Amino acid sequence: MELIVSDFDIKSHKKYFEVMKKYRDYAIITLDDDTICTNDLIELLYNSYIMNPNCIHAMCVHKIQMKNNKVLPYDNWLKEYTFEFNPSFYLFPLSGRGTLFPPDIFNISDENLKEIYKCKNNVDIYLKYISRKRNIKIIWVPNKFDFGLNQYKIKKSRAKEKNIHKKIDERCLSIFQII
Repeated sequence: MELIVSDFDIKSHKKYFEVMKKYRDYAIITLDDDTICTNDLIELLYNSYIMNPNCIHAMCVHKIQMKNNKVLPYDNWLKEYTFEFNPSFYLFPLSGRGTLFPPDIFNISDENLKEIYKCKNNVDIYLKYISRKRNIKIIWVPNKFDFGLNQYKIKKSRAKEKNIHKKIDERCLSIFQII
């Protein structure tokens, strides 16, 4: 086991940033430390990756909704979407619930920091932005639990916290073009 420490104040981006820089030749799986998962998560992600090695593979995705060629607000997206079995630009992976990124798919370097600092509180929006910028599709990885989740995220139910995150999400979505 290796502990990799970041020298940068990039909040949740720490879960992938230094590892992707150091281990470019390896697929990287992200998972939040407060996510409980079953023992087949890695196997499911890896098997999906073998079938489509040029896509990002996620255990949990939202479906981005559009109107008049514009992304609708986050509240209008289809959450924890489980009806898309093909690679898609319209899927939005939740990196904390188990996501596999193929080797060096983003070519992460310190040059990414300028963009990361624009939205360091929402790693998923940035990762979706960079995947779209590099023309990389997302695949939802089917699994055996209700709602397509192979793990259960411990949910925080405070309304104030949700409103803060909603404002951050909308601000970040306005900065980064994700479709």
